[in-house]
Amino acid sequence: MEMVEAFLFSTGRNITNQSVGMSVFLEETLEMLAVVILIHTLLVYISTFGYALKLKISSHNR
Repeated sequence: MEMVEAFLFSTGRNITNQSVGMSVFLEETLEMLAVVILIHTLLVYISTFGYALKLKISSHNR
């Protein structure tokens, strides 16, 4: 999105604040969606191979 915005600025087209705001909104939304997809994919990958996390808490006093 930043490349498209830079291209529009370089061509000298008249860009309003509303169109810049919409492009920034779209860009940030897609970035956050990518993070959500990455986290979901990693969790599915971990659960598919059966990895488990075991915590051992000792109540032994020193």
